[in-house]
Amino acid sequence: MYLIYLVVVYSMFPISPTALIYMLPGGIICVLPGVMMGLLIDLRRPYLNWTHPQQAMNQNIHVLISMGSSFVYLAVLGGVGFLGMAMGLPFLVVGIIILAVSTICFLIL
Repeated sequence: MYLIYLVVVYSMFPISPTALIYMLPGGIICVLPGVMMGLLIDLRRPYLNWTHPQQAMNQNIHVLISMGSSFVYLAVLGGVGFLGMAMGLPFLVVGIIILAVSTICFLIL
């Protein structure tokens, strides 16, 4: 799915192909901690007591917890990016800082 988003961004905005080479691994690194948070929530507290298969999805609070944790994670990344841009740092430096924060979150999980 991420590759589809990159193709759409490439078609809509004037981005060089070399920038896409940097965006692919960087985007995957930034997405992984959010996905891993959802998986860890489901692994630590599995919802196994249901009588109908639809209950496993509709009455599962883990989705809400996962969305909240992903929102907090993205807010932290956005805050780091905003502060870097407000301080006048170049885009490349801000991107490297965001990747470093995302990598730290990935290693913590």
